[in-house]
Amino acid sequence: MSDALALTLGNVDWVKDNERKLQRIFPEIWTHPGNINPLKLLFDLKLAGVDYRTDDEAAWALAFLTKVGICQVQPGTLCMRRNPHSIFPKDM
Repeated sequence: MSDALALTLGNVDWVKDNERKLQRIFPEIWTHPGNINPLKLLFDLKLAGVDYRTDDEAAWALAFLTKVGICQVQPGTLCMRRNPHSIFPKDM
């Protein structure tokens, strides 16, 4: 992981402060990946402040956002959408 990713996605406080920006990268309703423009998705990731440097880092960042629950993937169909709820507990 590059230093830039460590300072953004690797930092819980940064993710918490930018959670809504990260959620808005993904579609609001269940959408098949074939209907999502990958260049726009990656550009929006950059606009949100995630400064990936390589294709591998971009893929890692998207996998991370899915793993932590900012992006939801529907099993079987691979359709994706943003998580409408915060991934952080209320008392955090």
